Amino acid sequence: MTGGTQLRADPPHAVFQLFDSSHPLDFYLGKDNEKHKLLLLVTPEEPPAIRDMRAIRIRSFKRDDGKWSLLLVLDSAGLSPMFSMPCEDLIESSRNTGLQADQSLGYVIRRLSNWRQLLERGLPDLLSENEVRGLCGELLTLTRLFIHVGKK
Repeated sequence: MTGGTQLRADPPHAVFQLFDSSHPLDFYLGKDNEKHKLLLLVTPEEPPAIRDMRAIRIRSFKRDDGKWSLLLVLDSAGLSPMFSMPCEDLIESSRNTGLQADQSLGYVIRRLSNWRQLLERGLPDLLSENEVRGLCGELLTLTRLFIHVGKK
């Protein structure tokens, strides 16, 4: 991602850097002591509860200054290049929306939801991993049943 200087390679604790002071929203890039990549949005509104994605943990918490933080934490270092894509999209797509500060969080949440749909749903005509496992279990059971019935 572009913008600002580089963060320290091995921070002793989480460190954040404002992405762009001219952006209407307060997005920060960060790293924690376990080398997880982080994206932080500081907002005056309380973010709704958002479930985690497969490789991205999503947290929100109230800050000491009364504002709220929405934090995205990448769990897999190998996916760092891919993590930058939704992060850049969240930042750049919210840059010129013309929305008030109290409406911007909703925009970011909707955009994050779109990324979830893209990354986690897959193609609508395909079975999910759990559906494939269930189907395999049913086929295995039917195969064993046919073998057992065929012996009588």
